[in-house]
Amino acid sequence: MVRCKEKGVTMSKKRIWMLVGASALALSATIAEAQTAAPAAPEAASNDVVVVVTARRKSENLQNVPTTVSAVTGEAIKKLGITQFQDVQAVVPGLTLGVGAVTSGRSPAPSIRGVSYDASTQASPTVDIYQNDVPIGGDLAFQAVYDIQGIEVIRGPQGTVRGRTAPSGAITITTRKADTHGWGGYVSAQDSDQDTRNIQGALNVPLIDGVLGLRIAGVHDENANDHVRSVNNDKDPLKSTTSGRVNLFFSPSSNFDVNLTYETLDVHNRQFTQVSGPGAEGGVSSLAPAGYNGPAISAEDRLSVTDDPRLTRNHYDLWTAQVNWTIGSSNRLSYIGGYTTNKGLTHSDLDYGNWVVGHGFYQDLDSRSKQTTHELRL
Repeated sequence: MVRCKEKGVTMSKKRIWMLVGASALALSATIAEAQTAAPAAPEAASNDVVVVVTARRKSENLQNVPTTVSAVTGEAIKKLGITQFQDVQAVVPGLTLGVGAVTSGRSPAPSIRGVSYDASTQASPTVDIYQNDVPIGGDLAFQAVYDIQGIEVIRGPQGTVRGRTAPSGAITITTRKADTHGWGGYVSAQDSDQDTRNIQGALNVPLIDGVLGLRIAGVHDENANDHVRSVNNDKDPLKSTTSGRVNLFFSPSSNFDVNLTYETLDVHNRQFTQVSGPGAEGGVSSLAPAGYNGPAISAEDRLSVTDDPRLTRNHYDLWTAQVNWTIGSSNRLSYIGGYTTNKGLTHSDLDYGNWVVGHGFYQDLDSRSKQTTHELRL
């Protein structure tokens, strides 16, 4: 029996190659916290780092926002080598992103300061997730991270500023938008001894200088999922994510702009159900000998006894639109719209304990969903 123990991944074990072209942002110190009780900060000195957030649906210095916001900028994501959305919880205090739900195939349920919910009940989430101000599900958000402008964790009840009334807070993901002034882009690749590979890149093209820009980005990510292998199957666990994104930014004048984004995402999971125990000593029947349905397995072995893995394939398409029109000196009319589709197929061996040796009981689930959102704000 081959033993496979879970290993922690440290940044020192990663071998990283990166080619960086022209980029719209400079590397800087990037993780910051704003507390409600803190007084307004003085004007930043020329050598201070200013972190700009959009927690109140407008660009503001983090130090001047009268609410509790944790911001992780795109530069921090690059510096820390974050390629999976759930890794953000390691740098944001009090945030739990339900990693176990991701590896088990269930919809993740993020929580802030311990307040969560059971996603399987179809209840409204206590923490809403937004991409480019459009609400999205956790299953779409919890994928490979690439070409991100920033991620903000906003604590406290939402509803006045956001379109939904999440009682615990909101997580906003802002993707990089096209620069209308200059060419640029990057390519980066990561590989680790934990069976993890990630390659991503982006290209920015100014179609009309100062007016219209195009940005194309993509990622391919592979990892060993939850590292659980089966003693009755020689296939390795796998999570493979491939995604592409196209952004058009149009700004014909200083008081009007349009930001359009299309993203497509394919996710393939192959995983085994982890078990532990001494083997069937009468567990199947009074005559079942020890080891009938598998060897003795402890939790630290991270093993399964199923004959076949659970296979899951999901395809997502996401369209987002943001239109802003500044009226006069202090009023802004905004439209935010989103359209999301999901097609999923799951093939599972339900004989988790291998009670019938050499044969499985299979279930196929075909799921389809779509969501349309519109918001008009003055």
